[in-house]
Amino acid sequence: MGVSRGGFYGEMKRGREFPSVTSGQLHSMSPIPSPTPSAPSPRVNEGMTTSASKRGRGRTRGVSLEKSLGSGSGKLSVHIPEGECGGVSSTAATLSTKIMLVRGLIPISVNKWVDVPAEVKEYIMDRVLKNQESGNINPAELYKKNYTNKDGIWTSERAKEIYERMDAFLRQCDLEGKTYTEIEVYSKILGKKSGYVRGLGRALAKARDQIEAMRAAREKDLQDFAKKQAEMEATLRDHREEQRVEQERIRLEQEERMKREQERM
Repeated sequence: MGVSRGGFYGEMKRGREFPSVTSGQLHSMSPIPSPTPSAPSPRVNEGMTTSASKRGRGRTRGVSLEKSLGSGSGKLSVHIPEGECGGVSSTAATLSTKIMLVRGLIPISVNKWVDVPAEVKEYIMDRVLKNQESGNINPAELYKKNYTNKDGIWTSERAKEIYERMDAFLRQCDLEGKTYTEIEVYSKILGKKSGYVRGLGRALAKARDQIEAMRAAREKDLQDFAKKQAEMEATLRDHREEQRVEQERIRLEQEERMKREQERM
């Protein structure tokens, strides 16, 4: 090597430009020892990369989905019990959440997040931040924000009509001093469709049907009981009438017998 250790550091101290050193020369100056079987290399966390230039916390996308799938790699299984209007398991909730995210925000023309255009990412972040502020907006204004564009133009005439009905309903509630919840407003204006009510879910349909079935069964039992009671009372009246007639017959027979005996005497 043409540069000694002392000369190398001397050039650095004086601030002068020192000769370039190739990777082979550096390796000859400071040889890197290879690991031996007696001295095992330290373990590296699975989530960390061994490269010094790039470190991360590991893959995060799809982890919850893989946990739901378990050891298998097939499709996500969603079970819909008989009598239900939709899946009620944890996997059903996961699938519904993923579908809503994909349908509502993420473009389907790309396969990876890094390929999503910057303007689309900004739009998604803006929507997420705006959703955090939606809790302070009344249901009518929230509906308006969701069904108007950035220029304030309604997406459809039906959406505008629903907003006007909702706004009138809320104003009437305020005038009457009534309190309301978002669920009550949407249920009143939008109604219940396919066994689903906004904020309550599909399980409401089954609970309502069960209550109606129990009420109908109870009313039927009461009607059957009243009918049986009326029949028993009628039977009892007939029996009492038969007893009265029989007793009257016996009394008349006894009187007739006593009368004949008196005539014989």
